[in-house]
Amino acid sequence: MTLWRVSDGSALHTFESPAYDVAFSPNGEILASGEGRIHLWRVSDGELLHVLPSSFVGYGLAFSPDGRLIANGLGDGTVQLWGVP
Repeated sequence: MTLWRVSDGSALHTFESPAYDVAFSPNGEILASGEGRIHLWRVSDGELLHVLPSSFVGYGLAFSPDGRLIANGLGDGTVQLWGVP
């Protein structure tokens, strides 16, 4: 997965994980990617911060407005909520 700078089309970071879905934290400092597990990345340098033990299957990711929680949808119509470390 690659994060691109829109203004000039240059690559900012290439993350070591494929992704079915992504979400940015409200402050733009954390990128969450979902692919089997939820990976939390620091946007400024591309460092992996944490891996959440979700059974993510690509039904959406979203941060809460305060950035303290992340939600992921599951195939059975339920939603998992995770605290953001």
